[in-house]
Amino acid sequence: MEKKVKDRLGYKRRLEWAFYVSKRCIIGDQNAIERLPKTFGILDNTRRLRNLIIHNHGIFNDIYRRDSINVKEIEKVVHPQYQVYNKSNKPIPAIITHKDIIDFSRAHIEVLHVLHNQIQKEYYGHLEPYSYRKEKKPIEWNKVLWGNSNTRALV
Repeated sequence: MEKKVKDRLGYKRRLEWAFYVSKRCIIGDQNAIERLPKTFGILDNTRRLRNLIIHNHGIFNDIYRRDSINVKEIEKVVHPQYQVYNKSNKPIPAIITHKDIIDFSRAHIEVLHVLHNQIQKEYYGHLEPYSYRKEKKPIEWNKVLWGNSNTRALV
């Protein structure tokens, strides 16, 4: 049990590290850089919801709120059903919608781009942001959306 707690805190610390590295970024999409406090809030909420689903069968508890990252600059994002739980103290499930999945995915992708640009600049001296177009690499949406799954089997 102690190892599980240390691992969870490790993920939280890694997310904090990624925030501090990303916020130093000055190259690439300036709108994405400005959105980092909100985007990292979404990522932290995603992490907490994942923990809630894995460790508490998706039923809200007080750990969901207490486990949020305590970094002043990161915007606190709270699932709307938590407010219902907080008022009633009854078992309330976390319902993840299609929109939530898209928001979680976009937040992850956006942060990874900013973090990548900053690491490339800071450690390797690359002053230009990464560009799929410049590298002549198409975005393979089937891989983005389906990973390595066999999409033919789904038809």
